[in-house]
Amino acid sequence: MKKLLFLFLNALVLTIMGCGNDAVPKDEAWDSERTIIIASKKLFGVVPNIEHHVCDSLYAVKNASSDEEWKAFSVEIENFDYQPGYEYVLKLNIHHVRLFQDGI
Repeated sequence: MKKLLFLFLNALVLTIMGCGNDAVPKDEAWDSERTIIIASKKLFGVVPNIEHHVCDSLYAVKNASSDEEWKAFSVEIENFDYQPGYEYVLKLNIHHVRLFQDGI
């Protein structure tokens, strides 16, 4: 009886682990566009770093297409020269990459 239960549980675990969405490649890349508004003043906040947290000034951003609250944005924007006192409307081209995770 224990062998039968053991075989059943193994088959169940393997079946569950084998259920995945193989239709989307794991290393797929895609582009998207987003229009954001950057506030005239930066925020001061804590940015998680690999080894420790760092205090830094962050962009205050929100989507141009919604009335959402301002959010801290810690990613540098390539070819953007921020000057305090001006509110910016930026159209961003974002390149997303879903990387292969080794060992999973």
